[in-house]
Amino acid sequence: MKPIPVVALATFLFHLSACAFGSRQIPMSYPPQSSAGKYAVPAKVRFPPETVTLVSFADERPDRKNVGNIRSWFKVKMVEVPPERIAEWISQALVLHLEQEGYRVVRVDRPDGTEKGLVLSGGIARVNGAAFMTYEGTVELRVRAAKDGRELFDRVFRGRASAGGYVGGSEDRYQEALSLALENAVSNIVRELKST
Repeated sequence: MKPIPVVALATFLFHLSACAFGSRQIPMSYPPQSSAGKYAVPAKVRFPPETVTLVSFADERPDRKNVGNIRSWFKVKMVEVPPERIAEWISQALVLHLEQEGYRVVRVDRPDGTEKGLVLSGGIARVNGAAFMTYEGTVELRVRAAKDGRELFDRVFRGRASAGGYVGGSEDRYQEALSLALENAVSNIVRELKST
């Protein structure tokens, strides 16, 4: 074997293992970078206008501190995101998708029983990512929708996505995988809401 490939392989393995030490904080933002352009178009116009009351989703994850892990050949490190940032991240995605479909969105922390029209609430069941050979993201949301007190649906929506091959533990790529997974889940929620 030629010396250059050996040196290149050793450098790669060192970089892969070195980036796995310590914990990592991921900046949770939405929409995904790879699909931001499609949200720049004007929102649809609904007639008559319809309002959705969006209740902040409860964080029901068993581990509310971490959203996954980055693995190297030698060590696993946890990826930490504060719980309140996760809840806001979910809300931002729902608001963006609903407004793109022409809904007017009113956000509330908790319902007071006086809400009329469409009400969307639920819980965050899972936000998980893993990085080893590729960046993978999974999001599961338990969603309840009601209209004028009548339940429309109550079910779990899942989104899964990949953001390509693993290169040095990139926070941006990890974030992209999670945002793409959230995009899949929220798109399905809005599609279900529109069909009811």
